[in-house]
Amino acid sequence: MNYILALFLFTQILFSSELQNKEVSVFSSPAISEEVENTQVIKETTLLEIKESTSFQTPKKEIIDYSKEVFLLDDTFSQAKTLYLSYQKFPDVIYQKQTFAIDLKVIVARDNYEKIDIRFLDALNVSVLNKDSLWSEKEEQEYENKFYFKVSSSDFVMPRIQILLYNNGMLQETQYLDALKLEFTHLANGNKRFSNVIAKELIVNNYKTKQYNNKELLTVLDLSAQEGNLEDFTLGLEYLEQGSTSFDQDYPSQNLIYHVIVPIHTKKITFNYYSLKTNSFISINLPIILENELISTQSDLNPNNSNFEFYKKIAISAFLFFFLIITLWKRKLIYLIITLVFVILLILYVMPNKTAIIQKDVIIYILPTKNSTVFFKTQKEQLVEILNHKAGFYKVLFNTNDKSTEIIGWIKENNVSKN
Repeated sequence: MNYILALFLFTQILFSSELQNKEVSVFSSPAISEEVENTQVIKETTLLEIKESTSFQTPKKEIIDYSKEVFLLDDTFSQAKTLYLSYQKFPDVIYQKQTFAIDLKVIVARDNYEKIDIRFLDALNVSVLNKDSLWSEKEEQEYENKFYFKVSSSDFVMPRIQILLYNNGMLQETQYLDALKLEFTHLANGNKRFSNVIAKELIVNNYKTKQYNNKELLTVLDLSAQEGNLEDFTLGLEYLEQGSTSFDQDYPSQNLIYHVIVPIHTKKITFNYYSLKTNSFISINLPIILENELISTQSDLNPNNSNFEFYKKIAISAFLFFFLIITLWKRKLIYLIITLVFVILLILYVMPNKTAIIQKDVIIYILPTKNSTVFFKTQKEQLVEILNHKAGFYKVLFNTNDKSTEIIGWIKENNVSKN
């Protein structure tokens, strides 16, 4: 009986340790870590629940074309002018890709109205980021609004503004503001460190660097900006592999998770942005501080090479040998059953992993999430070893074409053809 209790306790410890052995990823900082791996599953579940609960009862949202002019059906409504429009604040000079604000003011000289609306007419190479922004009443019958614009080309035309006044669901009056004539200029010509960001403020919330392979490092940046164009962020042509992992904004606030692969000898990452506060370039230097462990795509997280797995096999073999001796000595059925259990466990652990074929151009991810960083793309049909399965992804192991690098990463399960 003592042997059975010892076996039970050993088994519990063995498998509880395995469950607690989680992968360490490049997103393990408080600002980046668990959110990157878990948020996608939560979002999909929540969206599915919302869709199921509202599919038969949610009315269609009215689609408004803010670039289309609206006309009065009856000219008698507009005999007396009661709408007065003006630009309150706007920049004199704008830059390519800059996001800038224009403040509008509307005075309504009447009592019987229910809402104010707006249209942006005849614009060229200009986008409005918050077309449906709500008007705020500053004083009685005086309203203000701030709209954010972005110019994509030097060949641009600002929109002509149409203001609409409604009462009881009917259009009562329209008035117009002529399009602004703004000066356009290019910025940072020849500045190789320019990140393309023009903002009131850009902050590096966090960043982390880990070894990617024997020759390269992977750095992940967590950036925030106010009144900027963080979606255009880049570290220039110096780094060939870089890109956005996630981008969120509730303008004027923006957040970007950005990754870049740099040579292993890199000492720091340097870039600058144009500050609208100081009207000057501000340089940001990030020293490379290398974490000791490799990222989750590398061989230290290969279960086949895990010390824990090795010692587990040794322990099972030792218990098998022990109970085999006890069985031969005591010649009791219970010891024979225990011995057979350990035989089965040992067979399961020493059996090779399943293999599969993946096709050319299959994307390899760092983590088993849809928004995870892409770090490799297969160049040809590839034989892979399947290490794990999780949330619609397979963890696979294979060698690159020249056999010099061992790749471990996650692929979508529909990319796998069992061998």
